Amino acid sequence: MKKLIYTLCISALFAGFGCQQEGTGSAPEESEAAGLDMAFARLFDTVNVVKMHVFSAEESTNYPYNGMAIGEDHLALLADDLQPADGGEVYACYWLENDNSYMLRIKNGESASSLVLARYNPVSGKLEKIADLASYTCTESQCKQRDAWFIDLDDDRDLELITLDMTLDANGNKVGETFTVMARDDKGMFSKAGEQLAALAPQDRYVPSSHP
Repeated sequence: MKKLIYTLCISALFAGFGCQQEGTGSAPEESEAAGLDMAFARLFDTVNVVKMHVFSAEESTNYPYNGMAIGEDHLALLADDLQPADGGEVYACYWLENDNSYMLRIKNGESASSLVLARYNPVSGKLEKIADLASYTCTESQCKQRDAWFIDLDDDRDLELITLDMTLDANGNKVGETFTVMARDDKGMFSKAGEQLAALAPQDRYVPSSHP
């Protein structure tokens, strides 16, 4: 398992996605104090995030969220809302070391995959979803796209989560959007950040991915 560090530089292929450096491998907190199956935990690459753009796209060599397929023997370690539909698959992407959370890619059918964030619950012994990160879905009349960014806005070593939801018409024109800055609450969930913290994230600095 590789250990990566996401920095503030910009990828030439994916605007806003932090470049990465390889380091030594490490297991997620010794597999969450030996509670999470070690073989399952090793499917996730370890990252220490400074800034990270999370977006949905088709699988390709350069797509940074392909992940490792989670086999039938490990699907029982995922909560119900992380289970794939019939014929779908779930992929282990990253363990965010400085957020103690897991990123997974869920692929159902031929549509682009969605990316979600989960945390380990020692009571249930499973990963449980805590946030939807990125998706792209279309009907005949419109498309809906969500991009997300992890960033430590106030340099307190806690990551904030920024989401941009857009609605596009059949011609690809944006007809609606919602930009949200969130921070961890006392229960470890992401909730809307206060105005002072949100002011540190001007929307024009967060460029969504483009789709055909």
